[in-house]
Amino acid sequence: MLERQSMIEPQGQKRGIKMTSLRFDPPCFVSADRTRLKQVLVDLLSNAIKYNQPNGTGLPPDMLMRLFQPLNRLGQETGIGGCV
Repeated sequence: MLERQSMIEPQGQKRGIKMTSLRFDPPCFVSADRTRLKQVLVDLLSNAIKYNQPNGTGLPPDMLMRLFQPLNRLGQETGIGGCV
């Protein structure tokens, strides 16, 4: 996680976002493809920084059900760009 944090932290600093990491006791481990897991973490952290706003509008109840559908941008297709 520290490797990913060092890649993403400069983006956060530009927007005034401080990143912290949690340490678990006992430590948690994941059995996964290292490259793909790294990409997922980088994408999640990048999106968290990119779409972070001090006062977000939130999601209406009808959009909550669509929140975790693959490639669903919840009507923001023409908004801020991102990687697919």
